[in-house]
Amino acid sequence: MQIKDLAATYNDFDKASAWHSNKGNEGIAADHNMTIYEAALAYGPTYAQVLTSNNYSLDNYDWFYALFTPLEDAVIPLGAEPHQPSPATQVLALLGWGQGENYKNLVSGLTGKYVGGVDRQGTGVLPRATRSFSEAQLALLAQAQQHKRRSPGASLAVASHFTLINYDEPIAYSAKPQNMRFVPPRGPGNPVVSAGFNRVNTGTCEINQARYFDTAVRARSATDSPTSPHVPADACVDWHFSGHSHRSGVYEVAWRQVSTPTSSRPTQPVRSIEVQSARDPGIQGPQPAAPREHTRFVVSSCGGPIGKQNLDHELDSWTLRPPSGTLLDPAERLIRQIKTLRSSRSAGRPLNEKPRLCVALDYLAVMSADPEKKIVPPLRFESVQLPASGGRVPIKLSPTVARLDCIASVRIWVFEGGEGRGGKALKIWHLVTPSFDSSDKGCAMKLSKADMEKLSRAVEAYSNPATRSNHGQGVEQAFFEVQLRAPKVRNEDWSTDMDCTDPWVFPLDIWAGNSDWGLRTWSFQRWHGERGEVPDWKFLEKYHKNGGYVSASEIIHTDEK
Repeated sequence: MQIKDLAATYNDFDKASAWHSNKGNEGIAADHNMTIYEAALAYGPTYAQVLTSNNYSLDNYDWFYALFTPLEDAVIPLGAEPHQPSPATQVLALLGWGQGENYKNLVSGLTGKYVGGVDRQGTGVLPRATRSFSEAQLALLAQAQQHKRRSPGASLAVASHFTLINYDEPIAYSAKPQNMRFVPPRGPGNPVVSAGFNRVNTGTCEINQARYFDTAVRARSATDSPTSPHVPADACVDWHFSGHSHRSGVYEVAWRQVSTPTSSRPTQPVRSIEVQSARDPGIQGPQPAAPREHTRFVVSSCGGPIGKQNLDHELDSWTLRPPSGTLLDPAERLIRQIKTLRSSRSAGRPLNEKPRLCVALDYLAVMSADPEKKIVPPLRFESVQLPASGGRVPIKLSPTVARLDCIASVRIWVFEGGEGRGGKALKIWHLVTPSFDSSDKGCAMKLSKADMEKLSRAVEAYSNPATRSNHGQGVEQAFFEVQLRAPKVRNEDWSTDMDCTDPWVFPLDIWAGNSDWGLRTWSFQRWHGERGEVPDWKFLEKYHKNGGYVSASEIIHTDEK
């Protein structure tokens, strides 16, 4: 693909490298089973320099469909004779994304509200198909229904990349029915104005959804909605397969008659869809798939990178899942999940398809700075006064991490630089091994006298005027290492599909106050933002240049020489 604005994109490297909290999607690192720090380290100093351009272009769609989805908008009656009205054993309707996409909700400059005021998915959305369901797609669905009617015993499966039912990150399946409802878009008008997009139907399509539900979806019985449509069993869609979201689930819905206030009338009845059942075949086992009872919406997880799950608020809605797909056996009447899980390395290939618990914890730590996520930091430290002989440093765990009881031990790697005897430069990594204590009274790490000596040496070396540094009573570089173990999970154990052995390592800031009556205030914390997520390239260049960490300016400005 030719990038027309390449010159403008490369115009200002320094500006492109400036830190911003929304520099990239933090979840992309987790898609590849990496912590944010690991992903930035893999990219090197150019991590912040991306080609900024519109990521949606109709010009590229021919290539996309040719390479990945050569079938678009097709009906296949399996077992039927070509060009003959003979019965089929199974009917497939394969629907394309369409020639349009929406991934940004526009905001009114005057009111600061989303256009229409009903779109609760935020400013940036999981892309939605703006041209589906098209009239041609609805006509194909009617044709598929005709095949099913004249084929006793045959089932009808619809497949689309866009979802109809899907949960967004902050939301889990709720016992409150009003939180599980949405209004399907009607007609080709402005869906943001007329539809009730919310956290239950993300990554969907924007037009004619209601007509699809009216004419093809056999919902559960809803006694409080007498006007709800009733699609006969010989014409209904038995299974609607979709992906797009990386969050697997088998969903069942019902029509509901809901009264909503309007500007002209006190209340006006509106028909909405209510999610009544949500199950994950990967965590909760195979799900029933009997046809003709009611339509089941099947969302598959990601078949390539690492998937995610938040069906029941597992791991604060950030449970990582192995690459997987969905298998339906109509004869067996079960919906199964097929997962990629290797127990050991083979033929030199890395074992990277098993999700790592440390990646999930790192995401929670980084995204806890975003108030919209409402995530409690998984691990924090409390400042404390300690004598030179050592003592106890309280560690505050989030309710989720405390409940999982997944921390086995902790270690600190601290760097001592500066100048040693004879003017020789120091570059020593010290390993501090405090004992870790977890009980009903709380968690803490206990530092020994030897631990305190190592920490104090690192502080003094970085704060010594002889090193030409003036950074206060801190350390030049340190990392905190959390040794993990299998968590304690109630009910369905999602942790059996995760690697809980890799340690969680992140940058640590250590600060020591002035000594007061033999005591010194010590503070440990992970910085939010750039220092807590991105490697210190100047430090790496200064002390580890022989390891390949060359000057950032040499890499970024190579074509300026």
